[in-house]
Amino acid sequence: MEDRGLDSLDLKTYLERLGVATDGPLDGLRTIVETRATLDGIESLLVAHARGSRVTWTEIGEALGISRQAAHARHRASSTAKSARRHPFVNPTDGDSPRPRG
Repeated sequence: MEDRGLDSLDLKTYLERLGVATDGPLDGLRTIVETRATLDGIESLLVAHARGSRVTWTEIGEALGISRQAAHARHRASSTAKSARRHPFVNPTDGDSPRPRG
């Protein structure tokens, strides 16, 4: 698929399909900020779920298209607390140790 970008008419049509107000240029910008915050929250929940399922930081980084270090830095606070509550016997900072066989 060729990436041709969006011209202003395509962008307006696309935003209207998403239900974004296009009365002024700031409406779209505000929507972008809200959307980023929503997506960040969804990402954090998915990472916490993955860590609770003993997915490694390496695997999470690969899924996000970033390094394991970047994934850990971005999500360590929320996933560590949630993982510790769910799995008190698992060291949540030891994200790349082999998974137990079972």
